Amino acid sequence: MCVLAIGTLAMYSPQITSYAQSLLTPLGQIGINQATEDVKQGNYLWAGIGFLTAGDVPGRNIGNLSKLEKLPQISVKLPDKFDKLLELTGKNNNKILSEASKFGEAFIDNANNGNVNIFVQRSEKLITRVTTNPEITKIISVGTNKVKDIVRWSQNNRLTPMNKAGGNISHVINNIINSLHK
Repeated sequence: MCVLAIGTLAMYSPQITSYAQSLLTPLGQIGINQATEDVKQGNYLWAGIGFLTAGDVPGRNIGNLSKLEKLPQISVKLPDKFDKLLELTGKNNNKILSEASKFGEAFIDNANNGNVNIFVQRSEKLITRVTTNPEITKIISVGTNKVKDIVRWSQNNRLTPMNKAGGNISHVINNIINSLHK
């Protein structure tokens, strides 16, 4: 019996580790807080479900980050948004998506259902953003953001970098945050 339990634990250890790590994310913390409130209110069934699913993150198709230009574009507003980016950058939608695939940095947007924002720095003050659904299977928005907004979102834990090592934008954000604390 003990060997069976250890074997099962070993077999599911990657899933258990992933679940435990996702509990530490802002979305996981929200789930835990809600489940705790359910316990306090006597809603034990909902609390149990909440604790079981608190760390449940939708499966992300990370490989799609390298081929954004091939993803379906689902918003009827996207053509207008791409037109605005064309005026601003001189680049069409395929070029913008291709650059985001090659040079962009992906962040989970904890304030918007776990959507994924891929940022490409255009200047010291302006960043192009491509937003996908949490599973990274559809383009849902494009636009620009100011660096100061992204810094603020990072400080408020709204954004979680998908690449823990961080890239150029992460370093810019960290440098600005560090200079604010001096």
